[in-house]
Amino acid sequence: MRTAILLIATLALLGACDESTVKTVPSNSDVQGPGNMHLGLAASVDAYKSVCVETFPSAAKARAVLRGKGFAPHPATGTFYDGKRDLSFSVALREGKSSCSMVFASKVSPAKLRVHFATLDARIRFSPGIGSTGNGAPLYRALLWAK
Repeated sequence: MRTAILLIATLALLGACDESTVKTVPSNSDVQGPGNMHLGLAASVDAYKSVCVETFPSAAKARAVLRGKGFAPHPATGTFYDGKRDLSFSVALREGKSSCSMVFASKVSPAKLRVHFATLDARIRFSPGIGSTGNGAPLYRALLWAK
């Protein structure tokens, strides 16, 4: 009897769910690499802060935040992409120490980006000009690594 009541209650709750509030996260097969949208100053700093700075040094927390934001890990590399923006995150142990890095494309000046990333955490290593995208935007890397 209890099982039947539990089943009916569960089905009633599922039926009451509003589909508009359900957040879909792309599957790994949908997200294989970066998108083509550049990041502005605020978007790049906010993304790094919410994923890497606020969760550091917990890789599990960073991965949970990424999944909650719609990112999916690449099946072979584990690098997280959302498939829309030219942005990726790598959360790993390097030499036994936690690290969280973000590579992104932006047309904001390297000097301006460096200043804003430094205000988040003095330990952030910021590397401008690590390459460029197919449409000419420079790529940057921000890395937070436990010492």
